[in-house]
Formats: sequence, C-alpha cells, structure tokens
Amino acid sequence: MGTLSSPPLPPILTTSHDLLMNFYTDIPEQPQNVRAVGVGSREVNLTWVEPHDNNAPISGYQVTYMQPEFVTGERERVVNTSAVEMATITGLFPGVDYMFKVIAYNEIGPSIPSDPLTVRTLDEGEGFNGSLTVNELWHFTTAPTSPPDNVMVMVVSSTAIMVTWDMVPAMNRNGIITVYEVQYEPLEMFDDTTLTVNMSGSATMTCLTGLQEFVDYDISVRAYTSEGEGPYSTVVTEMTAEDGK
Repeated sequence: MGTLSSPPLPPILTTSHDLLMNFYTDIPEQPQNVRAVGVGSREVNLTWVEPHDNNAPISGYQVTYMQPEFVTGERERVVNTSAVEMATITGLFPGVDYMFKVIAYNEIGPSIPSDPLTVRTLDEGEGFNGSLTVNELWHFTTAPTSPPDNVMVMVVSSTAIMVTWDMVPAMNRNGIITVYEVQYEPLEMFDDTTLTVNMSGSATMTCLTGLQEFVDYDISVRAYTSEGEGPYSTVVTEMTAEDGK
C-alpha cells in the first residue's frame, strides 16, 4: 500500500479588520510621560515615552515652549529633534516657569501635542540639578547686574511723591526679582537721614508718604534676587509741594 499523505492545512483566514490594520497608517499617538531629568538656570533636559507610530515610523519630534512675557518679539519657540526620545532645551532665562509640549512626526503628519509639563529654571547661582555646564558654573552672577529702567517721580502733595520704574532688563536679572528697594533722602543741611521702602518683585510703583514740606528728595531704586542686591538707579531729585498745594 502506498503511504497516505496528510491532507493540506486549510488556509489561514484573515479578517477584514486584520487586513485593514495591516494597511492602515495615521499620525502618531500623543507622546506620553514628558518629564524633566535635569534642570539648570538656563537649560532643561527632557525625556518622554515613544508613542505608537500607527504603522508609519516616527521620523522626529518637536518640543514647543513659550518665552516669558518680558521677552520681545516672537515668544513661541520650537526645537526640532531626531527620532530620539530626549532633548536639551538651552537659551532659557533663570528663575522662570516654562511650559513644554512634545509633538511626534511621521510621514503622515504631526501628533496631538503631549500634555504640558511646567518646569521652573533655577535662579542663577542656586546650584545645579544635572544640567549646568562647567562654563556656567564659572560664570554665575548672583545678583542683578543693572538697575531698574526708567525711574520717574511725580509730586503728589506737600508730603508725598509717587515713584515709578520699569523692571530690570531680562538679561540682567540673573534670577527672580524678589524685592525692589526705593531709597530716598531729604536734601536738608541738618538732616542726613536715608530712608528705604521695600516693594514686591512684581511692583513697578510706590508712593512715598510722610515727607517734609517743600523739601528736595534724592530718590533711586534697586532690585534684589535671592542672592543679593543690584546697583541703584541714577538718582532723581524732586521737591515736595508747599503746604496746602
């Protein structure tokens, strides 16, 4: 008798769903678990988890963030990276909150942005957490390097003068401004008292009260970070009004 051969196996049936998934391509899924693994005064190291590519390989990523309000010009920044789930964002300002989002790209297009991650850079001189370079460590500035801009004064009454100023220029703050100190001194022959009033780091004006009538006052303003004080602005002189005026 001849050898009996096994009957051929029936063909593997592929469902229409399987066929559809084999040929289906779409934009990547949303990047997940964006986190900061190193934070310095002027840079942040980010990582994230590779999302599903929906049958079209991921070709790269884009990290977006907004510059702080004191920066003029285009505020939104975009950093393009290769298909690696990490990026170092440089050129940041010390002591500022930044909100980062990550977008994945494939040949179909961009993904939905990741959930936002808010990171605050360190104050200049605060130390470092994994990302400051040796060059940065040797070039700390621990206090503001310039005074507030545009200090102006205006007589309110015989005992009060209004003082206004603009913030210290962004590149010279070297951290978060915590205090503005207004110094004022009467120019009287027998009065060498120097007085100060402290305002919050977000303030841009104050009213000096309890002043002497019809007296010149020298007035200047300086800023502080957590590491110390900056220089005083150029002195501005103003005279209080006569009593009743």
